[in-house]
Order: sequence, then C-alpha cells, then structure tokens
Amino acid sequence: MKSSTFEQRMRKEVAEIASRQDVSEERAFAIWYGIHGLMLDELEAVEAASYDGGNDRGIDIFVVDDELERVVIGQTKYLKQSNKAPKLGELALLLDVLDELADPQEYLDAGRPDLAEAAEALAEARERGYAIQLHFVYPGNKKDELDRKIRQFNRKNSADGATAGLLKLEDLELLAVEANGEGSRVPEAEIRLSEAAFHEETGKYGRSLVATIAGSELKRLYQDHGNRMFDQNVRLFLGARKGTVNAGIRDTLQSPSERTSFWAYNNGLDVSTDPSQSHSRNQLQRAHCRAKYPDARCPHREGRRRHWPSLSRAAEPGLGRMAGQSHTI
Repeated sequence: MKSSTFEQRMRKEVAEIASRQDVSEERAFAIWYGIHGLMLDELEAVEAASYDGGNDRGIDIFVVDDELERVVIGQTKYLKQSNKAPKLGELALLLDVLDELADPQEYLDAGRPDLAEAAEALAEARERGYAIQLHFVYPGNKKDELDRKIRQFNRKNSADGATAGLLKLEDLELLAVEANGEGSRVPEAEIRLSEAAFHEETGKYGRSLVATIAGSELKRLYQDHGNRMFDQNVRLFLGARKGTVNAGIRDTLQSPSERTSFWAYNNGLDVSTDPSQSHSRNQLQRAHCRAKYPDARCPHREGRRRHWPSLSRAAEPGLGRMAGQSHTI
C-alpha cells in the first residue's frame, strides 16, 4: 500500500470513528491507534482513549496489558498535514508523565479522579514488574530532534523497564497492515552469507541453514526494507508471567529435551524459503523474511488480557498459531 493511499484510508477511518462515537477527530485518532496499534476492539479503545482533556498531563491513552505485562501510556497528535512533525515540547510532556503520575492525590486535587486511578494502576503494575511503554503517535514525518530525545530517555530509563517510542506515519501504516491481516513482511530479499560460514541442520523443527551474516549485511537489509523486516509488537522489557512469550522462552531453556532447539525457536530473524529451492554457497535468493513471533500469533500465546482502572475484562481470544515452514538463520 502506498503511503498516500494509506493516509487517505486512515483519515477516512478516523472521521468515521469521530462520527460514530461523537468525539473530536483528535480523540478519534487516539481510538484508531488503540484499535490498530494496540490490537484493542473499538469499545476497549474508546475506554483506553478516555483520558484526554483538561489537566491530562500529556496522557491521551492509558491501558494495562496483563498478557504482555506492560502499561502503555500514549500521547497522540493528529496532524492535518503529514509533511509536518510535532514540536519537541509536546514530546517532553509525555516523557515527564511518569513523574506526573507518581502522586495520585495531585490528580484528585486537580479534579481528575480518572487519572488518579490510572496513577494507582501504574504503581501496582510496576510493583508486579510490568514494562512501561510511552508511545508518541502522530501521522507525520520523522524529526531528528524527536529521535534524539527518545534515545536519551531510553538510555536513562530502560534499565528500570520504561521505554519510549515514536510512531509516525510510516510506522502507523505498518501497524495497520499487520492489524488488518494484510501482511507487512518483506516479500522478497537476497541475503549474502559469509564465505564458508554456514552448514545445514535438521531436527523436529525441520531443515535449517545455520549461517554467519556480517553486521554490514543486516544493516543493508534494514536500509533496504526498514521496519518491514520486523513485526511491530516486540517484547522489550516484558516479564515472564505464566502464559506469556517470555515464559515460553524460559520454559524452553529449563527443559533438557527442548533447550537444544532454543536457537531455532527464539532466533532474532528467520527466513521462509521454498523447500525445493537450492541455495548457492554464499546467498539465499527470493527469501521471505520475518521476525520471530509476530504480535498475537506466536506459539506461546493463546489470548490476551487487558484492563483499565475503570474497566477490567478478558479480551477476545488470540488469532491462533502461525502456520507454515521456515528456514532459520
């Protein structure tokens, strides 16, 4: 999908949400992101995006995701022109939100009991070891000073399980494609392997090619394909509660019979190829690349639970297990 086509579709969907929910387009955009970026249904997204307004301190979205063991706090900027980018001060407001949420009483005094409840929910989630993710979302261009500010925040706070990320127009397109089941993976690529640095292995996971790839080659692939190389919901600093992806990784390591296959189950990048295809000594051609464990479809996950301070319910079941064959690098 071309970005211009996606933008037109996105703005049409935002306008439809605004009409259907009788809200502004600014809030409708936050709801749209909840649906496409956080995989919520519309009712859940409406609840998650109910925090904007006076004294919101930069909080447009707040959701506790028990399945992924994370709290997502989002700020959205619905830019009317996609060739623009938000100001640095607008991002700074979001990056200060963890300090703002440290005192629920302050929100009660400001007449925002909903945010006071959110502050309490955040404190409880942090005690349980949940990751904290700050999402700054806007349909616009990349801006270097915003990237630098995000990197500074992550260097300072990632060890404590708090990270921040920018989601601009091109990222929103990837999320929407993934959420709509249209597939955002790289359809075709060529990967050059280091000379004489690979061999084949077989196991219950199938036939695999174990190879050495230069860092410069991975850099080239990323320059060519960008974030399409990766599925969008990465684990980052998630915990290992029962039923989560990380719990499955831990169980694999603890199992004497399974740990020998750990490299095949949990590599960083795998490549699906035609089983009948022969490979030259130094390259894989027409390879279908994808990151391991796409969002709600990975083998270790069967469903999700999310809640808000004012709403607690089980989400719809997950989309099931992945099908297909892959060859692993």
